[in-house]
Amino acid sequence: MKGETMQAKKGADDFRVAGDTDPAKMGGAIAHTVRERGKVKLHAIGQAAHSSCLKAVAIARGHLATTGLDAYSRVSWGAVTLDDGQERSCITITVETFADE
Repeated sequence: MKGETMQAKKGADDFRVAGDTDPAKMGGAIAHTVRERGKVKLHAIGQAAHSSCLKAVAIARGHLATTGLDAYSRVSWGAVTLDDGQERSCITITVETFADE
């Protein structure tokens, strides 16, 4: 995923996060998607991507808090298929708001 920035499948709630992804921009995209669709899944491969992803989640929580939404995240293992067809294991972080909001 080196050299990739945030990328979403059209119409999907999934983002692939790379190590060089700007956490501030990704945080805004996460907050927007959570407001619009209720949740988003982030996929990260590698230490730098994990770091960018966690920073983006923290920034998104801040954006959402200003509108009265409290978000939480769940971390799990997943798999993604890269553009060249290879399947790689990744960390998947699901961000969503509490049900009563």
